[in-house]
Amino acid sequence: MDGKKKSKILESNLWRELKQGDRTAFNSIIRSHYQLLFNYGCKISKDQSLVEDCIQELFIYLWEHRDTLADVNVVRAYLIKSLRRRVINQLSTKDQKLVDRVENFAAETKGNFFSFSHEKFLIDNENNKAVQEKLKAAISNLPDRQREAIYLKYYSGLSYEEIAQVMDMEKQSVANVLRRALLSLRTLFSLFVPMVFRYLNQTQA
Repeated sequence: MDGKKKSKILESNLWRELKQGDRTAFNSIIRSHYQLLFNYGCKISKDQSLVEDCIQELFIYLWEHRDTLADVNVVRAYLIKSLRRRVINQLSTKDQKLVDRVENFAAETKGNFFSFSHEKFLIDNENNKAVQEKLKAAISNLPDRQREAIYLKYYSGLSYEEIAQVMDMEKQSVANVLRRALLSLRTLFSLFVPMVFRYLNQTQA
């Protein structure tokens, strides 16, 4: 059994124990996912306090409603999707136009809503700063939906199925979005940094 399958089984067991009122399991879920949730939330909103509040509210909700929680196959995807919804709802009171952009990734606008501070998940051991900057600029010009899918796949390590759950899409649609994004990046970088795309090709499955 590979590491990912073991991790999913462990998460499922912790979730079941949380539903039974096991605070140790609940704390383990928090420790395992907090940083992932915080990093993702900060891609949606630069207001770190807002993100932290939404994460706290999410975990409070889980504990207070543990008796009625549904069974979850992939805990991290469930948590990311729940946080996404909470952050969007909070932003709706501040900037409706921003929320409209978040909820309409399918429009594939070229704004800077879903941004990246680092692209090490794509360039791995590439030390050329010029390459890093060019790749970062190329990713920032991708449509919102493509940027989010790339972040979830290559930074957060989610599978196609998990990304589909987070973004409310079909699994095949996720594959299509990622394929278009990688094709756009390859057009710019296939000759310049072939190592990047050897890495991408190995991690698309």
